[in-house]
Amino acid sequence: MSEVVGPARFPWPQLVALSTGAVFFLLGLTGFAITGFTDFLSHDPGEHLAGFTLNPLHNLVHLVFGLVGGICASGLRATFGYGWLLIAGYGATLVYGLAATGDPALDPLNLNWADNLLHLAFIAVGVVIVAGAAKVGREDGWVVPRPGAPTPGESAGRG
Repeated sequence: MSEVVGPARFPWPQLVALSTGAVFFLLGLTGFAITGFTDFLSHDPGEHLAGFTLNPLHNLVHLVFGLVGGICASGLRATFGYGWLLIAGYGATLVYGLAATGDPALDPLNLNWADNLLHLAFIAVGVVIVAGAAKVGREDGWVVPRPGAPTPGESAGRG
């Protein structure tokens, strides 16, 4: 007798969300190793990681996005939401960073232009997560039909 194989228990969008969350979490931890835990709003250009400026507040944001990514990777719908969180959160941060970079009075996160480019990449990762989760979700029957619309296996002509 042959065994029926179903969908993967941990689809690729969830793996992307988990990996992204792990990267954020490690960035936050590494950032705290560089900046320490004092002067949360510092603007020290000497506190950087591979060209990206840091401060403890910036590190905390990375830790939070990392934890949320790890938690949201546990389910496909939560993964979908995490993708949207990346798009919205880093979209807003990109717009903010474009205006505030280089002005310590406006920039409590201590952003630089490299950060802004990285935020653009995080938005792209969010788009990939959302699109992938939506695709896998549709294949698993996620989409709820409109009221009155035919359900799968039902023809549109039957009443």
